[in-house]
Amino acid sequence: MPPFLRWVGGKTRLVKELAQLLPVLEKTSTYFEPFLGAGSLFFHRTPDRAVLNDSNHRLIDCYQSVKDRPELVWRYLRPLLQCHSPAEYYEIRNRFNGGRLGPYQQSAQFIYLNKMCFNGIWRVNRAGLFNGPFRREGRCRISLKPEVARSLEYVEDYSPASCDSQDAVEYAKRGDFVYFDPSYVPLSSTAFSPLHRHSIQHGRPRACRFSGR
Repeated sequence: MPPFLRWVGGKTRLVKELAQLLPVLEKTSTYFEPFLGAGSLFFHRTPDRAVLNDSNHRLIDCYQSVKDRPELVWRYLRPLLQCHSPAEYYEIRNRFNGGRLGPYQQSAQFIYLNKMCFNGIWRVNRAGLFNGPFRREGRCRISLKPEVARSLEYVEDYSPASCDSQDAVEYAKRGDFVYFDPSYVPLSSTAFSPLHRHSIQHGRPRACRFSGR
């Protein structure tokens, strides 16, 4: 299945070619992905056991909400699908940055902003507030309800735990598979890179983990 989010550097268009290079995993093997993003390869492969990491805690919170209560995320997201104008977008962005929402409403707004912001770039300012601009006027196309249900099927056996991305593969063993797809290195000190900006503003990136039981 395709991922329900879009992410800079995502491999949705290459996932079939990448999947052909993957080894056959045994039932006891664990799939490791230290830089999750939209998880294109993970959702395509849907392994039985996985350790998934990303330094963006808002992203991991969204996955957790989708895992726990997909129908509730959809309930909050459905009204947002009618918000097509820049004014509506920036109003939702302000509410999201206000930090007074429950986890499922926050995740619904995260998905909306991810779909409607410019080029799917998740960018924050020095205060850690999302400041991605509106991409264009038009219908917000999110076929999320069935995707959320399928996402729950694929992550229901994982439980969240906080860890550092550098330690994400600490327990990888012979027979496991590790997929490294790190953020790209910026060409200059002013060029945008999710990893570069996060490191400047917050120091060592914080990561979270879903661990296959």
